[in-house]
Amino acid sequence: MTVPQGTDGSDEWNARTPNPMFPDSSMSGRRLVDVRTGQVASIREMSQAQLFGLILRLVQMTFRFDTCAIFSYDAKTRRVILIENIGMGTSGGGSEFISLDDDPVIQQVVTEAKAIVVNTPVSEGTSAMIRAIMAVPIVLNDSVVGTLNMSCVSARPYEDEDMNRLNAIASQAAVLVQSLRTFADLEAEQREILETVPMAIVRVVFKENRCVVNAAAREFFDLKSDHVGLDDFYRQSRAFLDKDISKILDDIRRDGRDIGAVEIKGRGGRDAVMNLTISAILSEERTLGAVLVFEDLTEILHAREVAERNERLAALGHLAAGVAHEVKNPLTSIKGFTQLLKSKKTDVPFIEKYVGLVSNEVDRLDRIVEQLLQLSRPNTAKLKKDDLRGCGRRVVQLIEASFEQKSVKYEERFPVDPVRVSIDAAQIEQVMLNILLNAIEAVDPHRGVVRAVIEIKPQTVVYAVEDNGRGIKPEHLEKLFHPFFTTRRGGTGLGLAVSHRIVTDHGGRIYVTSEPGKGARFAFELPAAGDKS
Repeated sequence: MTVPQGTDGSDEWNARTPNPMFPDSSMSGRRLVDVRTGQVASIREMSQAQLFGLILRLVQMTFRFDTCAIFSYDAKTRRVILIENIGMGTSGGGSEFISLDDDPVIQQVVTEAKAIVVNTPVSEGTSAMIRAIMAVPIVLNDSVVGTLNMSCVSARPYEDEDMNRLNAIASQAAVLVQSLRTFADLEAEQREILETVPMAIVRVVFKENRCVVNAAAREFFDLKSDHVGLDDFYRQSRAFLDKDISKILDDIRRDGRDIGAVEIKGRGGRDAVMNLTISAILSEERTLGAVLVFEDLTEILHAREVAERNERLAALGHLAAGVAHEVKNPLTSIKGFTQLLKSKKTDVPFIEKYVGLVSNEVDRLDRIVEQLLQLSRPNTAKLKKDDLRGCGRRVVQLIEASFEQKSVKYEERFPVDPVRVSIDAAQIEQVMLNILLNAIEAVDPHRGVVRAVIEIKPQTVVYAVEDNGRGIKPEHLEKLFHPFFTTRRGGTGLGLAVSHRIVTDHGGRIYVTSEPGKGARFAFELPAAGDKS
């Protein structure tokens, strides 16, 4: 069995034939590793030539031979194409091939997908020639995609045991080829996805001092290729960003830790606000590189700013309407009294009655104005560490009469030990008071139950008030903390809005869950105080 040599000027024989076993043998974009005997390498990091070289070295350690070669099979041309060899004196790589019509042994291996051993008898005085040939098919998905062949000139023939061992190696070679194909397909898909992603993505390889960029990164950083030197990327990033990427990557290279949510602004004609996240690429506790993702937040921030402005204008309109409504009623009462006063100025009982009414209306106006001031003034909370349980118990003492008046049962589930939080106690007690009064109003007399609960979480503390009242309609839930929204007769609708402002100023959040007819649960969550006093 010989490999035909091309003649000069023959385009067919001199042209580099595509490799049907693995169409893209370049493995573009993957780091090539030096695979030596005894060294284990990742299949993902190998080129096709390295993989087949590794297989041939494995054969070399297992068998005696003079030549050994791996061929791929092209069904269209009915040829096996030399890929890698030992001892044949040719370079392979697709430039040499054998036609099945010219070699009956290879033809049988390929067409029947079975291993063949050919041993030539040795007679005295016979000159050196190929005495033994062994060829096994490489099968993928029930199709022959190549052959693994070897030959020798020694007198010892190849036996069935040799063929079985070579078959086993060929089977493993098929698995490795399939893995290499899969990785190549995945890489091609990943590359296609990255090219269509609008975010700029940069993959940095520290050892090779280079980086790979997608289309969005090429456009933003004005790069000419998707493979660029690291220094070139640093130079372009300094031209278009307000932060030095090289210093950030130095930290990544040293510490091997991911970095997220770095705000970067564009310059040099790049009017953009971006969020940068960096993920380190690690191997055996070494930082091999990093992946940088630049998310353009410009349009998002602009849309958010417009939405917030519209929301503020809507809230201002709602607030103005609420103020007008709440102030109008007391003013109407006061105006009516002043109009009657001219004709009733000698009617002492009338004057005494309506002076009291006017005084009440003025007090109502004063409360509305005070609550509006609380809602609008900047944060004035004076935070000190306090026991949240004490705040809750002081508030209950203040409204004990309200519980008794409606015959509402009050329950308390507080931890045994002090619950330390950094708060303005007076403001937090006002929030508790508002929530408890709403709960008392929501439950039925004589069978109502209001329960105060304090829960300790790893980073926060929750104070909640639960009731078995009528609950809250779903359409009302999202409006509860809006100024002047109320379902309670005579309420101003400012209590929960003020409570929301106080809790927010404390770095916490307030929320409610409810199901109509099954009660409600109002809760606010505050950051837990640290161990330091």
